Amino acid sequence: MQNSNEVLIASKWLRSTIGTLSGTVAGAYLDLIPEGVSLPAVRYNVRLATDTMPIDGTRILVQIDWLVVVVREGLEVAPLVPIANALDGALHGATGTTDNLRIVCTRREPFGMIEPDDKTGSHFRHVGGIYRTVIGSS
Repeated sequence: MQNSNEVLIASKWLRSTIGTLSGTVAGAYLDLIPEGVSLPAVRYNVRLATDTMPIDGTRILVQIDWLVVVVREGLEVAPLVPIANALDGALHGATGTTDNLRIVCTRREPFGMIEPDDKTGSHFRHVGGIYRTVIGSS
């Protein structure tokens, strides 16, 4: 697994896996949902990345914890319940192979927050979880 950029590869896999929610969300975006994108949309970013089990300097596994949330404008929770459930259903326990790497994903903990926009007075609800991807050679 030498010379791989596991974060980018896992990001590509996450986007593809979340893409199964098409029609429910406007898309999945690494780090930032672009301005002008219709909500709800999914945002994901790395919280922690760790090389594990190095043997003679060769990485055997890489563990990446991601914050993955669906973002919706407004304070209501009810419209997010089916989308958040679908997001968790797509990710928790998911496995796949991409770029000759095997990826396994599990949720570590739930996550939720409200983000106010001071300029517009709007509020944005973020609901999802911290998901761990473990990546190794396929």
